[in-house]
Amino acid sequence: MLTLGLMLLAAVGCQKDRQGYCTGATVEHEVAYGRNASLKLNCALGDVVAIELPKGVALNGVPALGNNATFTFRAEESEPMRVLVWPKMPKSVGQGFSPDDLLGNRSNFQLFLDSGTTVMFDLRIGRARHSVQRVVLTFPERAQEQVYIREQLSAQARKLTQEFEEEKAALRKNVVEQSRRRLARAMLDRLHCSDVGERAMRDLLVVRAHRICRVGSETFVWFEVHNRRKDIFHLKEVRIGEDGGDDADVDALIEWKAAPTLEFDERVHGVAIFAVEGDGARSYVLTVEEDGGAKRVVAVEDVEF
Repeated sequence: MLTLGLMLLAAVGCQKDRQGYCTGATVEHEVAYGRNASLKLNCALGDVVAIELPKGVALNGVPALGNNATFTFRAEESEPMRVLVWPKMPKSVGQGFSPDDLLGNRSNFQLFLDSGTTVMFDLRIGRARHSVQRVVLTFPERAQEQVYIREQLSAQARKLTQEFEEEKAALRKNVVEQSRRRLARAMLDRLHCSDVGERAMRDLLVVRAHRICRVGSETFVWFEVHNRRKDIFHLKEVRIGEDGGDDADVDALIEWKAAPTLEFDERVHGVAIFAVEGDGARSYVLTVEEDGGAKRVVAVEDVEF
């Protein structure tokens, strides 16, 4: 009874003639693991039979065609993958040969699927009104596997995302803690701040240095940029150099309270931080350079404790 049920299920969508050949334009056929499929198809000169493989299934090797004289095929890389097979006129035919002389010509055709299943076709040339145009192979077991795999991958992705977020939060907490400890150790090592009243201006671009601090091995310089010209100011760079030193600049990180693009009479505050060794320089030069426009360069000297 089970075998009969499988045979009936496999034959869904196939209208057969007395010899068991499918005659409908579209045929559906089911394949399964551990069971090779077999199907008889009517085909006709001038018609192509398009065999559609189940979604996610590929061929395992080249299809096998028995009668190359009156049949040919072509595999197409598509999704789902298709294999086209059709009858043809023989290359060498005698005088008075008629297409009707090909009626009844047969060939076996085998497709080897990557699941280990072989689908065997018995092809027969018949009348066009009885030819099969399309064969749709279904693979319910593989479809269920794909659904299961997608569900497992989705669950795994959610788990990994949760673990990543937890690790990221723990890492962020650790970074914040380590940063605070580093700052605390730096303050225990050395903490020295002084107000600075230095100012410089060029073409109505005013730069002021307000404060300098030494925290451990780091030096901070608070400054302000004020654009008193009616042209928009665009920042090119800020540089910190040792006043009177041989090295032009130190490697400074600049942080801004707001974007350093200034309309008329706008101002912005920034801070420069850089590492120093030993006691560091006695005095620094803070240089602000404009990008485009008047290309103004303003240097504030004597930024010192």
